[in-house]
Amino acid sequence: ARRAPGYSPCSGHTMEQDARRSAFRAAAPHQSQKEAGRMNVLTWQFFGAAFTLIAGTLLHFVYGWSDRSLAMAPFAAVNESVWEHLKLLAVPMLLFAVVEYFCYGRALPGFLPARTASVLFGMAEIVVLFYTYAGIVGRNFLLADILVFCIGVAEAYLLGAYLLLSGL
Repeated sequence: ARRAPGYSPCSGHTMEQDARRSAFRAAAPHQSQKEAGRMNVLTWQFFGAAFTLIAGTLLHFVYGWSDRSLAMAPFAAVNESVWEHLKLLAVPMLLFAVVEYFCYGRALPGFLPARTASVLFGMAEIVVLFYTYAGIVGRNFLLADILVFCIGVAEAYLLGAYLLLSGL
């Protein structure tokens, strides 16, 4: 079979059609790269929140499981105070931030300030929510404490996503 002049056997199109398609792709790579970067950041935030929730929950019990090892005390809650429970958010978030930094964070301007702000915000959120609800009700409840931790983690990663995507 005879092919039209300029036919490209690789794509099955004429070279003119290939040139138009290449020009179209070249005109819009910024938008697709920007969207891909946005999805990448959101994906990392989702998995970071999941990791923090799971690791934080496990850290609640590690001190007891380790037979009250002093080596675990800086990383895990050693008693039921709110202040000790802040480690349940801070330690996993900081560990995940190290992984994030080496995977994509070095390329993002403002990654370290954004992650620092999000960790501090999550910790502050836990303190404010806990003392607010416990002050209103007069005591604390296990289910409410767990919900406060989950809200603190979620809002910390939401703030992180906002700061990273806005470039602040």
